[in-house]
Amino acid sequence: DLRRRFKGSDFNVESCRTACDALADSIAQGNHHHVDGLITALRLMMPAQSGSERAFARPRDDFILRPEVLLWSKQDFLGGLEENMRIVQKCEADFAQLMASYPEGFRAPEILAAGLDLAVVYLKNYSLDKADTLYSAMESQCMSRGLP
Repeated sequence: DLRRRFKGSDFNVESCRTACDALADSIAQGNHHHVDGLITALRLMMPAQSGSERAFARPRDDFILRPEVLLWSKQDFLGGLEENMRIVQKCEADFAQLMASYPEGFRAPEILAAGLDLAVVYLKNYSLDKADTLYSAMESQCMSRGLP
């Protein structure tokens, strides 16, 4: 429990929800400046982590990466720009839903596999900036796992 762990915490849930709603609106509008600011504001609302909390424990090893797990990158993307964009946006929405269901984020091997799969989708569609952003976000978790 956050309040018990950080005594005297005046975390304002309503302010957080307002910022999250604004974040969703800004993402839909493509307002990168507002998104960057809101993400920073939300991160600042989080309590500071201790060094031990930031350290990586041994990753879960109960997940085996198999080709059938990588569903999105199997797409051919031969439907033209508009159809390809629709597929990419569907993959992004599916990834966001999946991420929301795993509180451990990229530490969950299912999320890490989905992130790698989505990055291939970006590469196939020449969205190199998005692929780079995703690879950068996953790098520390990939490095902690080592080579397959």
